[in-house]
Amino acid sequence: MSRITPLSRRSLLKGLVGAFGLPAPTESQGLQLSGHDWTIVSFEPGEGVRRRAFAGNYPIKEAIPAIVPGDVHWDLERIHKLPDTYYGLNAKEAGWVSAREWWYRKAFSLPSEWKGKTVWLRFDGVDYLAEIWLNGHWVGRHEGQFTPFEFEVSRHLRYGGENALIVLIHPVPRSVREQLNKWGDPKLFHSQSGEWDLMQAMRPAYPCWKSMTSAGWDWGTKIISMGIWKDVRLVTSGDVYFSNLIVQPQLSPPYSKATLLIQARADVKK
Repeated sequence: MSRITPLSRRSLLKGLVGAFGLPAPTESQGLQLSGHDWTIVSFEPGEGVRRRAFAGNYPIKEAIPAIVPGDVHWDLERIHKLPDTYYGLNAKEAGWVSAREWWYRKAFSLPSEWKGKTVWLRFDGVDYLAEIWLNGHWVGRHEGQFTPFEFEVSRHLRYGGENALIVLIHPVPRSVREQLNKWGDPKLFHSQSGEWDLMQAMRPAYPCWKSMTSAGWDWGTKIISMGIWKDVRLVTSGDVYFSNLIVQPQLSPPYSKATLLIQARADVKK
């Protein structure tokens, strides 16, 4: 079976544009926001919003360096706030991390030629429940470790000055945290029944796809991963922006022809 090439994808988009009488989409540009110049800081659950960490009160002096893509535990290990979690029983010392909320911050500037364009903030993967602010404005919320997501942020951007992107990673749900607290008891650290108690608590607590293998099983460390674990970028578009393109081929013998069912989201700037 032949696969769809990039050229034929463009042809499909042009067909959609023609079918709906939309102006032709323009080539998008991108700005990579991933890198080693992020910071993170933690609060007790709910405290960050109360202190308005999403605006001018982000405690930059208390923050530590962070890498995106990455994980909060890795950042803490690099500055020796956590021991090597894969050595001995060190994992039991990391339970406090997932009980707190973690706030990422990234400062960036924009090219002047982007002015007047539609700009999208795109996340390839955040673990697990996140809220996003840009220059003090709430942008949106997303749940699910493995699902990419994006927001249109044109009206919140600054040109000729610094922009501040804030990402809040929420702590683990209370039911999971209660099971994690058991691992502070040496008698329960190797308990097989306690192992399954944790897994059973995680299943209903994470309805939108979350890796559970890092939190248990008999061969794994009991750590709940959290952080921006895939790339973050800004992309521009013109008056028309297509996303979520799904092409479903329908085939039948002798497989010489196919019917394509095409589904896409079209955002049109009026």
